[in-house]
Amino acid sequence: MRLAIIDDSENDRNNLNTLLTKCLKPREFNQTNTIDVFNSGNAFLTCFQPCKYDAIFLDILMDTLSGVETARKIRSLDENVRLIFVTSSNDYASESYEVHASGYLLKPFDQVGLQKILDMLSVSIQSGDNYIMLPDGTQLIPRNIIYTEYYNRHILVHQKQGGNLCLRISQAEVERCILPHSYFVNCFRGIIVNLYEVKQLHADYLIMNDETRIPISRRKAAETKNLWSEFLFEKVRREVND
Repeated sequence: MRLAIIDDSENDRNNLNTLLTKCLKPREFNQTNTIDVFNSGNAFLTCFQPCKYDAIFLDILMDTLSGVETARKIRSLDENVRLIFVTSSNDYASESYEVHASGYLLKPFDQVGLQKILDMLSVSIQSGDNYIMLPDGTQLIPRNIIYTEYYNRHILVHQKQGGNLCLRISQAEVERCILPHSYFVNCFRGIIVNLYEVKQLHADYLIMNDETRIPISRRKAAETKNLWSEFLFEKVRREVND
């Protein structure tokens, strides 16, 4: 895993470097891990090249060029690199949407929290999928989602791995974060489905790979059918090209 740390605090970047090295040590048997350390956004950008890193850890509150400003410049050059904001709070969630940040690492650094981020990064990199980060700071891997359903002011996220999540968040916020991914469809009020997890389409319901039946509303039937057809066509096209 190729990582970079950008932080103008010598103490913080050294602590993060030490902890990352410790967490990555058990992974060295099957991959080479590198960590480059920078004391400012400008210092990083002078030698940055697209595709050079798998993930970049950026301190949000830096002098001269802030983490958010640095992230904007990075994103203009590299659409795929994972950006992890290092911060003492989750108050910068709105800025993270703009640059498609993969998550937050809270100060003071905690090995358990960092290990969780590295585990998610590893899955994300292997699947070629970025995170979805919800306004409450929850991080989801899109392809790991089977479907979501809204009830009693909560969202239940059904996942293939890691267990299901019950989140106190609005349906509108979930739709804003998930539906931009073309393989998700809102087929029924309060339900969003991952088309990769659909086995069969019927007139008024979907059968998922785990045999769950998801209803399709009459109002959403035509849209769901069209999106399913487009999804299958694109999937076959990619398989042929591969």
